[in-house]
Amino acid sequence: MTKTNAPSTPEHFQAAPWFILGGGAMGCLWAYDLAPNSIILAKPERYLQYTNGSSTALITTKLSYRQASQNVPFICECRLANIQNYSSPILKLIVTTKAQDTLSALSAVQHTLHPQAHILLLQNGMGSQQAVKEQFPIHTLWCGSTTQGAYTTDFLHVVHAGFGQTAIGPWHTTSETNPHFSAIFQQQLIAQGQQVTFIKDIQPLLWQKLAVNACINGLTVLFTCKNGELLTCPNRLKWVEKLCQETEQLLDNKHIALTKPLFQHVCHVLKQTAENYSSTYMDVTHQRPTELMYINGFILSEAKQLGLLLPSHTALMEQLAQKGIF
Repeated sequence: MTKTNAPSTPEHFQAAPWFILGGGAMGCLWAYDLAPNSIILAKPERYLQYTNGSSTALITTKLSYRQASQNVPFICECRLANIQNYSSPILKLIVTTKAQDTLSALSAVQHTLHPQAHILLLQNGMGSQQAVKEQFPIHTLWCGSTTQGAYTTDFLHVVHAGFGQTAIGPWHTTSETNPHFSAIFQQQLIAQGQQVTFIKDIQPLLWQKLAVNACINGLTVLFTCKNGELLTCPNRLKWVEKLCQETEQLLDNKHIALTKPLFQHVCHVLKQTAENYSSTYMDVTHQRPTELMYINGFILSEAKQLGLLLPSHTALMEQLAQKGIF
């Protein structure tokens, strides 16, 4: 077994498996695309339940992938590892957990992260990326934004509901520790099946996605509605417009440029996803914690540092909190 702190070579990095932290829909989607060289890292309770109490750290099982338009799934070989007792060094890691779970999930595998590991974060909102970089300063950190849509019908059963694109870039260009490894990292992800593009500066794209989510997700929960229903009621649409205005005010102060007016862009997204429920709405429906503190909460935190007042964002979070939604 390779020691975790032993230096790695480009050849070793290229052959190393892709570890997926987060066995939900997006994690399964990546595990399928990267198979057979992917390993899903599972929580001990999930692993033991799935393996009927197996004491082994790694098993080979099956992953079911189905496109929404098809009835018959594709079955591929999938490896599942127990976070608690898996000890082989991790060189390539994709994190698909919820934003609020990211740091604790990474802490659970910190003992086996190779010093030269590359970590790709695929979370909604912002704030978790900063926290990860602070706690894992020596690792090369990548962040991504995706428009892929997927959901699970059971553990290791994923349905690809909407094809989209994934943009990936370094969190900070100065975080790159090995150009050879970075080149391999990019080439393998581009070749693995999803529509992946690499950009030098990912942060404006992350901010744009954050801005859109901040003007949609919380409102769909407040009004218990589909995305498109925010367009059909003047009161709801006025809320959307005010949130867009305040968000643009923050972005202007941070010198972050948008490609088009935010309200125009948000209305376009609402039309394109009119029959969809937001991810935050689905979290509330399934009684899961939301990522609102990493969406509207992050915007309010950034505004406070700049001395800006965002009354519509504040009112939205307060009204949701009164409903017990955080």
